[in-house]
Parts: sequence; C-alpha cells; structure tokens
Amino acid sequence: MRARVTALLTVLASALGCAPGKRAASDAPANLLLITIDTIRADHCSAYGYARPTTPRLTRLAREGVRFDAAYAPIPSTGPSHATLFTSRQPLGHGVVANGYALGADRALLAEKLMSHGYQTAAVVSSYPLNAKFGYSRGFESYDQEFTEADASIPRPKWDGSPLAEPYDRRGGAATRRATEWLARRRTDRPFLLWVHYFDPHTPYDPPEPFRTTFAAVESSPSPIARDAAAYDGEIAFTDDQMGRLIDAIDAAGLAPTTLVVVVGDHGEGLLSHATLEHGEEVYEEAVRVPLVLRFPGRLAPQRILAPVEMVDVAPTAFELLGVMPPPPEFEGVSVVSALETGRGDMSRRVFLQSELQPKRQGNSYAVRAGRWKYIERHRAGEVRSELFDLATDPGERTDLSAGRPEEVSRLRTEVRAWRRRHDRPPAPPRLTDEDREALRALGYVQ
Repeated sequence: MRARVTALLTVLASALGCAPGKRAASDAPANLLLITIDTIRADHCSAYGYARPTTPRLTRLAREGVRFDAAYAPIPSTGPSHATLFTSRQPLGHGVVANGYALGADRALLAEKLMSHGYQTAAVVSSYPLNAKFGYSRGFESYDQEFTEADASIPRPKWDGSPLAEPYDRRGGAATRRATEWLARRRTDRPFLLWVHYFDPHTPYDPPEPFRTTFAAVESSPSPIARDAAAYDGEIAFTDDQMGRLIDAIDAAGLAPTTLVVVVGDHGEGLLSHATLEHGEEVYEEAVRVPLVLRFPGRLAPQRILAPVEMVDVAPTAFELLGVMPPPPEFEGVSVVSALETGRGDMSRRVFLQSELQPKRQGNSYAVRAGRWKYIERHRAGEVRSELFDLATDPGERTDLSAGRPEEVSRLRTEVRAWRRRHDRPPAPPRLTDEDREALRALGYVQ
C-alpha cells in the first residue's frame, strides 16, 4: 500500500512540475535567461515568415517553445522599452519617455525582486542608453557595460566633428563571450537571472562576414534603401547566430530543463516603410511589432499564440513560470500563462503605443490596436492627424480608412486619450552631463 501511495504522489508531483507556472515543492527554482535584441522588426525575422533566412536559431527556438505572433513594444526606443520590461509599467507610468531619462527609485525592478528571492543576477548590455547611470543596473550583482574600441561598431562616435570619450556600443560576439564567461563562473547552488542585450541590428548597418556577403543586395543597381535593408538583415542574422551560441552554452551545461529562455525585441526599425529610416517618432507596425519567443522544456508546450501581447506582460509571465512568487500587484501587465495553457488569448485586447517624447522635434504619436483596428494619433506642429488601419486586410498600414469610418475613429480616439489621462505623469527631466548629451546626440537621440 505504501509503495502504491508513493507512486501516486510521484505521478502527481510530476504532473504539477510540468504544468505551466507550477513546479513541485522539491524542485530547485528555475533560472531565467532574458535576451533582448535592439532594433529588430518581427517581419524581418524568418522565424516570422520573412523570405530571407535571417533567424534560423530563433526559428529553432520557436519550434521548441512558444512564438507570439503579435507582440508589441510600448515605444520605439531602447531605454523606455527596457524600463517597461523591468517595471511592467507603460512609459507614461514609469516616466522614462526617451533615452537619457533615468528610472525612478520608486519602482522595484524585476532583477531586484528576483535577487530578494535568492537569485544571482547578472547583465551584459551593449549600448550606451542602457548605462548603469540611468538606473537599469539596480538589482544586478554584476552589470557588464565595458565597451572597447576593438569590440565596438561605433568605436569613436563623433559629435560636431569631435570624438567622444569612449565607444558607444559593443558587437554581439563580445556580448556572447562575456555572458558565457559569467555562466562558467556562476555559483551552481543558486538560481540565476542573466540578461543579455544585443545591439547589432541598430545603425550603422555593418554586419561582419560572412553575413555581409550573404545578405548583400543582389539587384544589378540596388537602391540605397535596398542596400540598407540587406545590411540590416545581415545584422539580424549575425545577432541570431550569437544568440544561438549563448543558448548552446546553456544547453551544453545541462541547464535547458531548468532555464526559462525569453527572447524579445525592444523595438523595430522604419526602413522607409513609412518615410522613416530608423525609429523613435512613429508607431507603425514596423516600429513596434517585435519577436517574442519563450522556451521552457517540459513546462511549455510548443505552440503559436496569435492574440496580441505586450512587453508589460513579460515580467508577470516570467514570475508565474518561475514559480518563485506571484506577480507583484504594481505590475500593469498580465501573465499570459493561461493563454499558454489553453492555446488561446484575447484577440480583442487593447494595445496602447506611443512614440519617444520629442518636444523639440516634430511631435509625438499615440496609438491603440483594438482587434483588427489600429488607430494612430500623430501630433505635429500644433496639429493632430488621425489615421485608421484595418490590420486584418492591410497589415502594412498602407490605406488610411479614417475618413470613411468617423465613428470608429471617434471611439478609438476617446480610448487613447482616456489611456493617456490614466497613465500620464510629468516625467522628471533627464539629468544629463554634457558628455551624456554628446553620447546620445551621436545617434540623434537628443537635440
């Protein structure tokens, strides 16, 4: 009888251990590998149907885990998106509305919460907007932001013809090397959070070989934008290769069964899809729809989720899957574990978006995705222009339907403005030194 009871308890414990968001009490806490990729459009990833083979490793990861087809960054800007990722709050709520704004100390970050539960925490970041001085290092025992000229794609950035004091970034190979070195020396008696940020798809589009040649534009007389797009694709492929090497290190160490891997983009890139080459000012799909893939062998069944999700959902979802604590009540996002259990999500969910705050430039944009509809409100030179798109029939947002659907425009405009009133708080002005301003100006982030 005792043997039969023991066997039954073993089966029950195993079942609980495999359920999303749950683990048996005897299981060790799970690890979290969080990979963020700068400036990566979902529609330029072969994992999302792009014709060029830009992301074979992400494709493989998606086949082993969960691919979210409609994942959105809240804003097309590195610092604010990462602030949302770590606070599970919208930019208007946490106050980081542009690069160079510092995260307030009044919001506990994902790393701080995990460290309080015994996690060892480490970060490897690859661009200046995520510098520790802006608050992103809180909760990390190790915060690697050392950039060398040998590893940089922008080794000596210039402003007004004068070189700045240090490199602006580092390439993916250096980031992967630093991350794998930390994995090799980590303590094995504690779970870990390792955050690795890859910057390469950002301008300048300068992929190393063989990715430069593989993705070079093949037209006899390629246009400048065709050359840019080909080089951009090469940068994505290089980043995908480096991300794959990092995941290989996790798997080779036998950590795959106990490690939740999250790969997410921080924003997209214009590539002249709507008259903008880079990012920051617009909230069209190419700027805010990003890849999001989760892998957790034995706990997440391979599947695709079609319903929209947001970056604010990543932290509460991770918390529930790790099982260390319930998502904190101050999180604005929602755990999508129930969608992972059922394979369905809320297709009508509202997703609110905004551009980087640019008071001295053309203005700001706000948007909402509501089911098949995408409403955009563009503020320019004291005027407001509304646009309405049907994403079901026009995913590229080519045909503005606002003139023919005034009731839909009015309804969604009311929702956007109500959302702004609920979230808006005057952001504290960034406290930047002259050197900070020059570093951010080097890529056009501040006036």
